[in-house]
Amino acid sequence: VMPGASTTAIASQSVNDGKIQVGEELLHNITFILNTNENKLHSSSHFVRSSQNKANSLKSEVDALESQRKDIQSRISKLQNVQDLMEEIESMHRHHRRTYATDESRVRKLQSLFVKLGSNFNAEEKKSLQYYTMLAPSLLSSYFEKIMEVWDPNTYSFEKSTQLLKTKIITMCTAVVVESDDSSSLMSLVKVAFDSHVVPKVKKALISSNWDPVKELEYGL
Repeated sequence: VMPGASTTAIASQSVNDGKIQVGEELLHNITFILNTNENKLHSSSHFVRSSQNKANSLKSEVDALESQRKDIQSRISKLQNVQDLMEEIESMHRHHRRTYATDESRVRKLQSLFVKLGSNFNAEEKKSLQYYTMLAPSLLSSYFEKIMEVWDPNTYSFEKSTQLLKTKIITMCTAVVVESDDSSSLMSLVKVAFDSHVVPKVKKALISSNWDPVKELEYGL
């Protein structure tokens, strides 16, 4: 039943020209219906906008989670690749360490593995990992040690020593540094190699009885 005047009240209204004046009641009811539907329309519109905003927010969250998933998957793949390369490098050290000084194919293989390893990291990651001052020197340690076993500073001439260090140490360091990295990366790696392996070898040779500081002072320096 529409709100407004009751049936009894309508019936009791005065008659004008033989007709009951129901215009006021109809206007009231139409206005009520209009207002009610307008409120429902506003409420529905607000619900639609709110639902759309929630849907957009959920879509953004889903997109963000998908991006994170892809990033994590990429990191997992990268770490797996890095692990495989490191294991292959360690395997070369175990099985071919004795041939580093003579077998150039083994050396080139080792160099290629390090190039692949370095290519997995960007500049920021290499900085965080201290790639050229800790990680790479650590993985190259067995190689450097084998070269030092071959080299005898007391019996090698200056030219022969220089050639060995250049072809076996510096060349390896140069091959390990990825082309996109700056020159300071190479200097850092060479410095660690010399500080950790070459200098101790030279010091040991200088304090041995085989070195004559009187006759071979310049060579020792």
